[in-house]
Amino acid sequence: DPAQVHVLANGIDVDFFKPAAVHPRPPHQPFRFAATGRLVEIKGFHVLVEAAGILANRRKDFVVQIVGEGELRATLERRVCELGIADQFTLLGRRDASFLRQWLPEQDCFALPCVIAKDGNRDGMPLALREGMACGLPALSTQLLGLHETVSPGTGFLSEAGNAQSLAADMERMMSLTGTEYQSMARAARLKAETEFSLRHEVTMLQTWMQRELARRGQGR
Repeated sequence: DPAQVHVLANGIDVDFFKPAAVHPRPPHQPFRFAATGRLVEIKGFHVLVEAAGILANRRKDFVVQIVGEGELRATLERRVCELGIADQFTLLGRRDASFLRQWLPEQDCFALPCVIAKDGNRDGMPLALREGMACGLPALSTQLLGLHETVSPGTGFLSEAGNAQSLAADMERMMSLTGTEYQSMARAARLKAETEFSLRHEVTMLQTWMQRELARRGQGR
C-alpha cells in the first residue's frame, strides 16, 4: 500500500556546508568544476576526464578538481596525461571535512557524473552532490533514477550517463550561462538544499510521521 510507505533521505548539515560570504556571486575565470567522492567506477570520474578532454579541444578557460581517493586513481591520472589536460584536471587526493567546508564554496559547479557499474552497482542519492549544492554550486550529474530528485530543473543539468560528449556539452553550457542565469541557478541550488536536503527537514519529517502514527494508535500526547 503506497500510503503506508514513506521515504526518508539522508540529510546534510546545511549550516556546515554553506555558500561563501558573498552569494550568489559570478563564476571565476577560469571556471572551476569541483567533484568529491571515491575514485571508483560508479562515480563516473572516468567520464569526467574524457569530457574535460573534449572540452579542452575547444577552450582552455576551465579547471576540474576532484577530492577523493580510490582504486582508479592511477588509471585516471594516466588518462589525464594521455589527453594532455594536466593544466585543466587535478586529483587532490583525500581531504577532511574542514577542507571541504572552505574549498567547496570557492568553486563554481559541482560535477558528479554517476554511471551504472559493469556489475550493476550504482549510486542512489549521493550526499556529496547535495553538499555541493548546499554550498551554492549549480550541479552537473546524470539521468539515472534518484539523481533527478536532487538535480531538478533550475539547479543544474543532467547528461546521459556514461556519455562524455553529453557531459562536455553540459559543462560548456554551464560555462556559457550569463551572470544573471548562473547566479539564479546557484541561488536555486542552495535553496533546494535548505528546504529539501537538510538534516532538520528530514528529522522533522520523521518526527511528524511518528507523531501521526502514535496519534492514530491513541497513544499520542
